[in-house]
Amino acid sequence: VVVAEGVEDEPVLAARMRPNGALAVKEFLARKAAGEAAPQASLTRWLAANPGDSGVRMALASHYESAGDRKAAIGEYERIIAADPMPVAWNNLGWHYYESGDQRALEVARRAHQLAPGNTDIADTLGWILVERGQHEEGLKLLEGAARGGSAEVRYHYAAALARSNQRQRAVEVLRNLLSETPEFASRKQAQAPLDSLT
Repeated sequence: VVVAEGVEDEPVLAARMRPNGALAVKEFLARKAAGEAAPQASLTRWLAANPGDSGVRMALASHYESAGDRKAAIGEYERIIAADPMPVAWNNLGWHYYESGDQRALEVARRAHQLAPGNTDIADTLGWILVERGQHEEGLKLLEGAARGGSAEVRYHYAAALARSNQRQRAVEVLRNLLSETPEFASRKQAQAPLDSLT
């Protein structure tokens, strides 16, 4: 990464002089911030020599997610869970399986929840997959618990699941509270639409 007059960015120089996983990630972030076309080169290079570094592999999987390369992200998450019982990796893999129609989604999401039963985002993933599979009672129970301490996105998912389960009045109540309490969140427009249709 060139910052000025041909001088390379500090994380890049440090990574070359004292290579380690943390510096590989710093170099990746510096290259990404500079707008390079393939900023993940430092990650793939490190992983070629250190394939068991789950932290660096998580960074690579996340990069592929943000780049829209689901297949590559799935491959990295599969490598992580083969070697490391990392709940977030299990959760993210379960979600990608779900979105790509892979029947392993529910099994993987359950495993993530077993590993981290108190994580609201992980409960949200499992609950949503269960509702989508028609297992409304179990799914709603998980989503309700997750919504109590979860983000606006998790609360929106709970409301959407209520609506799908024909609990329209409760869905409207949850959506109204969410929209009045949270002025800005990623799915606000999607949350407003079902409220309009339910009332």
